[in-house]
Amino acid sequence: MSETIHLCIMSDDFGMHPAVNEGIARAFSDGLLTDANIMAPCPAFREAAAIARDQHLPTGFHATLTCDWDRYRWGPLTHAPSLTTPDGYFKHLVALAWSEALEEEVRAELTAQIEQLEAEGIHSTHSSYHMGTDGQGRLFSILNQIGTQRVGPMRVERSDEGVSIRRYCWDSLFFSSHWTLDYPRRKARLKGLLGKMQPGYHLWMVHAAIDHPSLDELCSPGFFAWNWARSFRAADMALLLDPEIKALIEERGIRRIDVTQAPVG
Repeated sequence: MSETIHLCIMSDDFGMHPAVNEGIARAFSDGLLTDANIMAPCPAFREAAAIARDQHLPTGFHATLTCDWDRYRWGPLTHAPSLTTPDGYFKHLVALAWSEALEEEVRAELTAQIEQLEAEGIHSTHSSYHMGTDGQGRLFSILNQIGTQRVGPMRVERSDEGVSIRRYCWDSLFFSSHWTLDYPRRKARLKGLLGKMQPGYHLWMVHAAIDHPSLDELCSPGFFAWNWARSFRAADMALLLDPEIKALIEERGIRRIDVTQAPVG
């Protein structure tokens, strides 16, 4: 067993919005970020793809079948009426997305999304999903059909440990995005996790974005995902640039890695 602590630090939602793209780019060049997950149907996808190419940022496929917001919206790359609202946009919630989803439309849409990555010169280092799965293994079956040589091994979360798909293997995986918005408490929680981290392979998931007013326009005040528009992302961004967090990682000898350096099972 390795005596080294390996830590991959990965941001979701690359391509969702220009403020997200800018945050991911800065967190990778100036901060702690090592990887990102890109969303092909989103409005800022091509900008994200250019950043990934220019910065040699390890980028994975973020399977996207939902849209989080009520003001800033996107829809499928294909004709997929079973996945959309009457106005042609993806539905807000995973349960709604999968409640009427036709498997052939899901397969065609996800294939089109990975083709978009390939057309932009991005070789997917891994695959993940946006806002959850159907809970019945259909998503993983479809990704297997598309082929892991195209989508990469799965970034499997704890709730998915029983699924049959090639995946990266982690000794621990945690998201910081939904933690308290009290920054000292958020930072203390992260320092506690880093301070106790044992040798092995660990994944820290974030949602990075610069703290920009344009993110307030993604959804209406009071919308269920309001804190996910700006507040959670800005707090994650601050952690990624925090010099004390960087110093702690260096002091503990934690080796930051990109996802391709993690074991695959």
